Order: sequence, then C-alpha cells, then structure tokens
Amino acid sequence: MISEAVRGEKLTVSAPFFNQVLGPIFLAVIVLTGICPLIGWRRASINNLMRNFLYPLVAALIVGVSLFFSGIRDWYALIAFTACGFVLSTILFEWFRGVRARHRMRAENYLKAFLGLVWGNKPRYGGYIVHIAILLIAVGVIGSSFYHTEKEAALVPGESVTIGDYTLTYEGMDYYATQSKEVVTANLSVYNGEKFIGTMTPEKYFHRTYQQPVTEVDIRHTLKEDLYVIFADWSGDWAEDARASFTVMVNPLVSWIWIGGGFFLLGGVIAFWPDRRERR
Repeated sequence: MISEAVRGEKLTVSAPFFNQVLGPIFLAVIVLTGICPLIGWRRASINNLMRNFLYPLVAALIVGVSLFFSGIRDWYALIAFTACGFVLSTILFEWFRGVRARHRMRAENYLKAFLGLVWGNKPRYGGYIVHIAILLIAVGVIGSSFYHTEKEAALVPGESVTIGDYTLTYEGMDYYATQSKEVVTANLSVYNGEKFIGTMTPEKYFHRTYQQPVTEVDIRHTLKEDLYVIFADWSGDWAEDARASFTVMVNPLVSWIWIGGGFFLLGGVIAFWPDRRERR
C-alpha cells in the first residue's frame, strides 16, 4: 500500500515471505512471554536473573536435547519447541514458588494453596494461563506447519494408500438420496500399523437446486495428529466398485490449537473476574 502510494507500484508477497518474516517475530513474542513476567521492576540484577531463569533454562535444554534425539532435525522447529519448553518452565516455576510459599505460611495443602494463589491474584495468574494458551497454540502451529504430510491416490476397492503410520484401504462407495440432495460416500478402513482403528467415510453430495458438488471431508482427531480424507472424484458413472480419487493429509498437533483456545478463554475469564470489592 505504501509502495503504491509513494512510487505508483503495487508490490505483492507470497506465503513463504510471511513465514520467513513473521516466524521469528512470533518466536520472539513467545520467549518474551516467559522472560518479562519474571523480571522485577528495577530488580533486574544478575543474581535475580540467575535465580529466576536457571531452572527454566536447564529444563529448556533438556527439552531440546530430548527432541533432538527423538528424531526432530529441523532446526527452526527444534528451536521453537525448545523456546516453548523454556516459557512453560518459567510459568510452572513461578507457580511452584508461589504455592510453596503459601503452603509454608498458611499450612494449606498444595491444592488449596494453588487455588488460593490463583484466586488471590486473578489478573496475574489468569495472565499466566493465557501465556500457556499461547504456548499450546504455538505448538499446534509449529507441528502442523513443519510436519504436515499429504498424498493423493486413485484406488479401486481393495487397494490401499499409506501415509505416515496410517494405511487406508478403499472398500467401495455407497449412494443415498434425501429430499434435498444426492450423496455419494466412499468407505475406507483405517489401520495404524496393523491395528484397525476405524472407518472413515468422506462424502460428495449434490443439491437438487444446483449442480455444483460439495465435498464433505472426514477427519479423525487425536492429540498427536489429525487425519483428513478428501473424496476428490470417481471415474465413470457411479458404481460401488468404481475407481475413486482421494487426498489424504496428516496434520500433527492441530488439536492443541483448539485446546489452547480453551485455555485462552479460561485465563481471560479468571483475569477479568471482578473482586468482591469491585462488585460493590
């Protein structure tokens, strides 16, 4: 917009540019969510910083080394996951110190001390929960961005396609009609290794009022990854044994984005919950 206004030339950039520029910015924001809350105003001495960040740094190092030896070799993903581990460690360490102090001073059990700590300073600890939400969303974004896999296959009944740990066997098509639409369903048996884990039935349906087909994606959700099956098309006239085309995708850690959204809402409610004095 600025280039067009000043020079009369309109510049466009593609998705890789945004990923290259915004990725490091997002990573820096994540790290700051762990650093800033633990730096006391006018108390950022070397001893104070060492006391606050020694254990989180050790925990982050353990996370990074563990991920490296578990097979993660993409350096950007490795750094990003390690940064998330560092921030989570700072939050948990801060909570631990507060709960321990309350337990010692008031002789409360740890659960009561934790709940009292959060409810006694709702803006602060609600904000920490929001920070955890940002971490969970970041984990989901990192996993789905760096480890997304996709495969296309044209199958006849009995043939299979393998993607990641999954093998999908095409069993054939079904057809049914309602008052408003006609529906063609593809049936696929899904295996994780040799274990049968269920059936997926992506659909393609045609409304009677217009001819443009609508594709209904079938999704299998887990905390580890989501499996998507798209029924793209079939060859020739409809028949149970017709050759069908599919797009199969595996998106790791996507569910954590939704879980992070729940934590975001929870943290916001706690942070903005009014005290009794405010309600008066």
